[in-house]
Amino acid sequence: MYCHDARGLGHTARSLSIASYISQKIDRCTILLLTDLSIVGKFKIPSNVDYVHLPGVIYEKQDEFRPKNLNIRAKKVLRLRCKIAQSAAKTFKPQVMVIDRDPLQMPKEMKRNLGFMREVMPKTQLIWSLPDVLGDPQMITQAWEQGKAYKTLHHYTDEIWIYGAKEIFDATEQYKFPETLRKKTLFTGYFKAPALPAQQKPKDLTDLHLEKPFVVVTAGSGVRGSRLIETYMKLLSSAGDHFPFQSVVITGPMMHSRKKGELRERAASLPNVIFHRYSKHILQYIKYADLVISNGGYNTLCEILSYNKKAILIPDAEPPQEHLLRAQIFHQLGYVDLLPMNQLTVEKLGEKISALLPGPAALPFRKMNSEIPMNGLDRIVERLNQISEKPNLKIKKNAI
Repeated sequence: MYCHDARGLGHTARSLSIASYISQKIDRCTILLLTDLSIVGKFKIPSNVDYVHLPGVIYEKQDEFRPKNLNIRAKKVLRLRCKIAQSAAKTFKPQVMVIDRDPLQMPKEMKRNLGFMREVMPKTQLIWSLPDVLGDPQMITQAWEQGKAYKTLHHYTDEIWIYGAKEIFDATEQYKFPETLRKKTLFTGYFKAPALPAQQKPKDLTDLHLEKPFVVVTAGSGVRGSRLIETYMKLLSSAGDHFPFQSVVITGPMMHSRKKGELRERAASLPNVIFHRYSKHILQYIKYADLVISNGGYNTLCEILSYNKKAILIPDAEPPQEHLLRAQIFHQLGYVDLLPMNQLTVEKLGEKISALLPGPAALPFRKMNSEIPMNGLDRIVERLNQISEKPNLKIKKNAI
């Protein structure tokens, strides 16, 4: 599995979730993850899964980037990343490579590495995976045409997996996939979060008054989450003890350290607030929450849907507007409430929370049904088993 997180941690987190599920379902399957996410070691690495960390880069635009930590030229770090990736692939000899990254980012690296795979390991199945929504269709199609992303997907992939549902959002239509790409595209469905035993409730939840509702506020990676968290903290400060709910606030591990410190100090002065920079118990918090407030990333949305949670999505409108479009789609379907970041105020956030928390004035909430297919992980395993039936390809040892 080959990831690149230009901003945030969504690609790597999603790939590890997929890897964990595959390793449980396909006997003796071994998975190697290539990623440049600096905090990958904070994640729980599943059995039969390991990772190779590539030198980090700070992405600027299309093929412009600079080394994140190394004091060397951009061209040199590109060569280094390519040599590490190619050496890992040549030694590991995967039968399948799943690429989870934006096809516009660092195209020279992708062409070198995927060209290498085609030449040296032509039997390896190359699969490019994409989230359900990429962003505003006009922005994406224009950028893909200019950046030759359609040609990249045509020449270097055997299949395209879209982690969504065609009936919810037809990415092949909205992003004007040519017929050659549509024919090799599979909509997997969304990813169902794992069932959690009751005894896995985080210990610090026992410090809260469980007869009161509690709200989980998560800013994903934290890269763009400071305004969301700060507004929520201001709401709590202005209300004092008048709000009849408790809070678990998770800033995200990649929020700027100074801003994170300021928010931690503010949280310490407030009653009934559990504050984390990062927590391995985030699924448990969401499962037991009465309300989830999030920026609308793919992974968190899947968790909200899986556990049937009321949610307020507060997406930013920064291009290409992936979070905003996804939030609008699921708001229109009735599964989440929506408060765009450019409309976020303390007053509006307070009104939304009061309307959704349990009580006589609570708004009606649409429970999950079969309209949203949540079988994405099973569909991936099914497809890998189908691929393994091809001649000369048996997914057992070095798989992905």
